[in-house]
Amino acid sequence: MNKKKSLLVITGIYGFTILVSILLFRFINTGYVIFDALVVSVFATTIIFMFSAVFKNASIYDPYWSVAPMVLIFAFVDSINLVNLLFITVIYVWGIRLTLNWVKTFTNLHHQDWRYDYYRSKSKKLWPVVNYFGIHLMPTCVVFAAITPVYQGIISNGQVNAIVYFGFFIAFSAVFIQAVSDAQMHKHRFSHKKMVNQTGLWKYSRHPNYFGEILFWFGLFTMSVGLTFDIRWIIGPILMVFLFVAISIPLMERRQLNRRDGYAEYQKQTRMLLPVPKPIFPKNREAS
Repeated sequence: MNKKKSLLVITGIYGFTILVSILLFRFINTGYVIFDALVVSVFATTIIFMFSAVFKNASIYDPYWSVAPMVLIFAFVDSINLVNLLFITVIYVWGIRLTLNWVKTFTNLHHQDWRYDYYRSKSKKLWPVVNYFGIHLMPTCVVFAAITPVYQGIISNGQVNAIVYFGFFIAFSAVFIQAVSDAQMHKHRFSHKKMVNQTGLWKYSRHPNYFGEILFWFGLFTMSVGLTFDIRWIIGPILMVFLFVAISIPLMERRQLNRRDGYAEYQKQTRMLLPVPKPIFPKNREAS
């Protein structure tokens, strides 16, 4: 199956999943929107998992990360005002860009992301369990926790203020950082596939795209803080940091160390996330 047909199949899968999820959301209607949205998120993830099992390709789940928030936001919004428009705008700019970037890198349904191949080889007979709870459900829960502050901000009926605009600026800046870093990586892969990428933002950060992703969710959290302050909702952005710093980045860097000459030196010279130069002359901590 070529790329075009594969994308049509995945589009159909997500269209079907969104449709039945909307119907379920309207049916359960417990009166607690955030709970209903969580139930529907798990339900939608389970449907995607079932299709992933049928096609034997966990990569079918990949677009969920950027598609789900664009659907969930309308479970939270019951009217159009400036606050809601700001949230909708930045989430859709982020979601559409990230989804299009996935389309650009997607090969076809016969190709599964190397990370899932790795976990499958390690888990062996436990792969179905790891696939559902680790590959599918865990990221769903992280994304849901990270978007929960948006719901709290929307229902607070707070007014747009400087903090909200500041958070909006952070989130938009994060999308820009992601877009630039992804474009630089695509260009590098096309011309210098086997070399360590040290161009543009990648000269200062080993993972500027991940930095942008984390920053985006902190931007949404900041917008919500401007509307209603509840420190508990920072758990979502913190989980996002944990997902990348403790799981995604170590796995990625182990692979790079095995495939790229000079990557160990690149690690020493370059920050993991923050795209700023390291000091040229490190401070001497020893007593003189």
